[in-house]
Amino acid sequence: KEGWEICRVQGIDPKQVAPTKYYYLPFFILVPFTRWLYNKKGMREMFAGHVKHSPEEMKDMYFTLLALGKQIGIRMPVYEGYQNYVLDYFRKMGGQSG
Repeated sequence: KEGWEICRVQGIDPKQVAPTKYYYLPFFILVPFTRWLYNKKGMREMFAGHVKHSPEEMKDMYFTLLALGKQIGIRMPVYEGYQNYVLDYFRKMGGQSG
């Protein structure tokens, strides 16, 4: 949700954009919905394909969002906390791209 604050600062309401808007549902609806969604073969294949074929894009998106948050003064402790995992993942990949 820290990243969505960047959207709000830029005039974009994340509550109006799919699929982001679904993350604002109450947990008792969100959890079963998310479970149902990711149990669908097509959704799993789409996610796996994105990870396999565009890791550099995903890395760029992570660091671009992190830098933008810092630039406009938004604290992102949770999002920033993933940085070591992101860096470790790409170190293990050895710079490979899909």
